[in-house]
Amino acid sequence: MTALKSTARRPRKKTQRRGYPYWGVLAEITCKLCISGVLAGAAIAALAELVPHHRAQQARLRSVQHEVAVTKYRVDLLREQFDRSFDPEQARRVMQDETGRISPEMRRVIWVESDKVQN
Repeated sequence: MTALKSTARRPRKKTQRRGYPYWGVLAEITCKLCISGVLAGAAIAALAELVPHHRAQQARLRSVQHEVAVTKYRVDLLREQFDRSFDPEQARRVMQDETGRISPEMRRVIWVESDKVQN
């Protein structure tokens, strides 16, 4: 029976490597984390530069808003004076205030202290 033994060898099954079988996934995840870290660093650096600029713009805005409020107040006063000056019903009153003259129909009233009247 020994003569019947075949000298041909059976093909061996291929064995898998014993290392980490998902090393490609690990490399991809590592690469993504590195890129995300670089992007996060760039975003933080950009924000660090923008914050002082934003604060300066806010200070300017407050200053301009204050100037607008002051100018609006002055415009309102001038508008009142303008309306009063060109109102036909108040023309006499304006003329009297500006020149100190009074209408001929009006009488001048002079207030006298009571001590002087009795003496």
